[in-house]
This record gives sequence, structure tokens and C-alpha cells, in this order.
Amino acid sequence: MQYSSVFLAALAATTTLAAPWKHQTPTNNNLEVTLSGGSSPAVTTSLPATPETTVQPSSTGPFTYVALRVGQGVSNQASRCQILNEAGNPIVIQRGANTDITFADGGKGLWKFRDGASL
Repeated sequence: MQYSSVFLAALAATTTLAAPWKHQTPTNNNLEVTLSGGSSPAVTTSLPATPETTVQPSSTGPFTYVALRVGQGVSNQASRCQILNEAGNPIVIQRGANTDITFADGGKGLWKFRDGASL
């Protein structure tokens, strides 16, 4: 499935990338979402850790992976993000056996777009 653009939405929930992936925590009050893989260079978008903040990255890909880094100053270290297609529908992602429409930091590595979807 291909999408011509991507929207990143920060969610207030309770609960840089090129291979190899190395977990790094930003030293600020923002969330950093990185899209990588495919033929496009990795793109990192920084957004405030506020409920339902939506931004559009500067590049549309194609991308294969996504990761979230939560800044040390973010009060909710369990913040989650969601990637939406142009129609506003969530894009399904996977990491290991986990399949979801939202993703967190957790220091466990990259999430991959299910079914090889690129943006």
C-alpha cells in the first residue's frame, strides 16, 4: 500500500535512523519521530508532547520504518504516536510479534510498516 504523505499525531496515552538502530533519548521536552528505510534519507520530525498534535514531515518517502524518541523533559514518558494516511486512517505497524496502530519509545527498536507499506 502506498501513501503520498504522512501525518504524525502525538497521543496523550498512559501507557535518526539508519541501520543499525541505536536508541538515543533527546534532551528536550519534545517527541522525535524518525522515518527511515527505502530509497529516501531518514527524516526526523520533532513535535511537542501535547495531546493530538499533528505535523506533516518534510518528505514523503518512501519509508519502511518508524521510531519514537521521548525527550527527557516530557512528563509522560509513555507517550505514544500514530501515523495517519491522507484520509486520516491509522497505518498499521509491527515490531516483533506486536502489531499496533500506535507506537511508543520503550528503547526496543524500530517499528516496521506492515505488509511493506511505504509512505
